Amino acid sequence: RDFCSCLGFVLNDRWTVVVSVSVMAFVLGGGVGFGRSVGGPAKSQFVGARVSAGKVHGLTARWNMADVLIVNAPSGGHAFIGYHLADQLVAKGHEVSIYNAGEEEKATKKNPCASYGDLTEKGVSVAYGDPTSEEVGADITKAFGKKFSVIIENFSKSAEEISPMVKHATETGVAQFLYVSSCGIYKKSDEVPLQVGDPVNEKAGQVAVEKLLESSGLNYSSFRPIYIVGPKAAKSDYLDYFFHRIVRKRPVLLPGSGELPVESAYGLF
Repeated sequence: RDFCSCLGFVLNDRWTVVVSVSVMAFVLGGGVGFGRSVGGPAKSQFVGARVSAGKVHGLTARWNMADVLIVNAPSGGHAFIGYHLADQLVAKGHEVSIYNAGEEEKATKKNPCASYGDLTEKGVSVAYGDPTSEEVGADITKAFGKKFSVIIENFSKSAEEISPMVKHATETGVAQFLYVSSCGIYKKSDEVPLQVGDPVNEKAGQVAVEKLLESSGLNYSSFRPIYIVGPKAAKSDYLDYFFHRIVRKRPVLLPGSGELPVESAYGLF
């Protein structure tokens, strides 16, 4: 769907999206993703290739307008994803709401939450609360006064944390549930790039989340992003260090042997 296209645009210039009414699977740069339809799981085997919008291997993308709820993290790379995703979706005509984890006073002291005013001016609704609460469904209804056709869960790191939101999505008949996981889910490997099907660390909380979604009956997709950097990202110091040294032609200190490949997804807007 359209929000998947936007997620690809937000996170990387190299993306592939496979979409139909009930199937969505995608790969974004160094991140990988998969999903399920009513008929069972759908896994993408594409890696970092650009394709024309609308059709991929015979599947037709339908760009329907949707009521989208983004459950956003209060800080870090995930919060950054949610901000730019909301910006892209509202620009395409979708109704977008953000349910942000944490307290408003604390979260808005730094980006991207400090810039939510830019989004509200464009029609995005924002509310703060606890996505892990058993009362989250009632809280969302009270805050926004409507049901959502798409939920993008961009906060939870364990099955326990996401369970209330999955319950809410199931009870309200959400058409598509998108979970933003992490490439940290994979076991260490010297083989790159990572792909769907590569071994994962079964102890990772996100593995339990994906298993819960698989058993939930929801039409879901899971995306596992890599390091996120870009405009309004709160955690950019570790990357800025390298550029500051390079432009001043000073030696750049690398961890370990310096042979470890690391890829970052740069957020576009």
